Amino acid sequence: MVRKMRGLLLLGLFGLALLIGELLWVHGMQHTPLPLTVTPEQAKATAAAWLGDGELTVEQLESAAVSRHLQERKMTDAFRQEADDANKPLVMWKVKSGAAEVLVNRQNGRVEGIRGMTLALFPGSQDEQVEQVRQALMKRFGVQTLSVSSINNTGAEHLLLSFETGYQYEGLREMFLAELAGDRWGAFEHRLEVVAASEAKDLETAEASVVKKIALFASGLLFLLVIIGIVVSAFYTVWKRGLGGRRLTGEALVSASMPALCWLIEPSLAGLLKGVAYAGILFSLFVITAPSGPTLLQRVKDPDWLHRQVTAGYGVFGILAGVSTLLSWLASAFGFWASDLQQQETLALSPWPLLLTGVAAVMAALSEELIFRRLFGRWLQPALVAALASSLLWSLTHLSYDVSPWYYRILELGLVIGPLFFWLYRRYGLGAVITGHFLYDSFLASVTMGGMYGDYRGLLWLLLPLLVFAYKKKGLRV
Repeated sequence: MVRKMRGLLLLGLFGLALLIGELLWVHGMQHTPLPLTVTPEQAKATAAAWLGDGELTVEQLESAAVSRHLQERKMTDAFRQEADDANKPLVMWKVKSGAAEVLVNRQNGRVEGIRGMTLALFPGSQDEQVEQVRQALMKRFGVQTLSVSSINNTGAEHLLLSFETGYQYEGLREMFLAELAGDRWGAFEHRLEVVAASEAKDLETAEASVVKKIALFASGLLFLLVIIGIVVSAFYTVWKRGLGGRRLTGEALVSASMPALCWLIEPSLAGLLKGVAYAGILFSLFVITAPSGPTLLQRVKDPDWLHRQVTAGYGVFGILAGVSTLLSWLASAFGFWASDLQQQETLALSPWPLLLTGVAAVMAALSEELIFRRLFGRWLQPALVAALASSLLWSLTHLSYDVSPWYYRILELGLVIGPLFFWLYRRYGLGAVITGHFLYDSFLASVTMGGMYGDYRGLLWLLLPLLVFAYKKKGLRV
């Protein structure tokens, strides 16, 4: 059987070479790779000087309009250069305490904005107040020139001020915004803005955002119904037929490990509860998708089966890497782009990012392959209908990713990757696609972590499946 996998492994090796070439040299797809200079904890420490020692929350804030402007013009290198300029606020940590918030530059730790507190009292006429704010901003940021761009009266004694430094870069300008309520200076923000924003483009983006929100809501509701159906089906199966004399010990052990794994990557009560819910869903999947045939423990006791599945899994990983790379090159020709800042935020907020790169990949691979390949493969017939329907729903669960246009994941996963995965599942087995899915997700997460911290130890997760070849001391024979 392993001998028949040579073609799969050769294709996988070629696909992996394409992905490595994209990451190291080509950069066809527009990304936003930024090293993480300031951690969330450091941002909290900086913000605490303004917010006090109360409970602080932190989230990442990106200038979406600026990112869109740069990325749609294929200015990846320029974006990196701007990001490396510590004076240019592109990505920030927003630290909040109640209604007050502080924006901390993710690249140099400087406070770029404050809102919801009294910064200073500036008595006098409106002109005098505006001038005092201007002087204060120039002193704070070391700006040599700062001119008033606009003054908007939004209410009784309430002013919104805009200042320009005169700095412009490829259609961008540097701005300072400030807010006055009476004689109280209550907020400021340092930012980059697009100089000549297109009203038509803004309207198009707003409309796309509405459509995406509707699609997210609909897909979330549909996926919730699928999860409810899984749990109800499992209870019904056990109630009517029991487990048919089968002992799902291995499946139970895998499911029972999920709360601990979830708690490790999110050490809180919420993380533990998520793990319990995930364990229940996972075991329900095992119950309703394995009504006959060998159990997990019976499978694991067969080293030849393990070797075949893992060998095929590495081939699946390479094929997925190659096809995804080719799709990204094709998409980039049409101006599509993707940002990995969302993944960076998840890793940065995790207490153990190295662990997260592997554990999250395991959980995603298990649940998604059991639901979208095995479950739908048994619920729906013929196979073509199952492949298309499962792939479409699978793609809808990825709409929260930061890509442009918003439907790129539907095209990528729903029409190409999903059907391909379904065919690989039918051809090589569930273990192969779970292994390949895990390897691909952990690889991308490890590359993201490496770009943030310069730490590529996460790539060691790629060796984890090879441990099965130590089982009964049988090596890989091709």
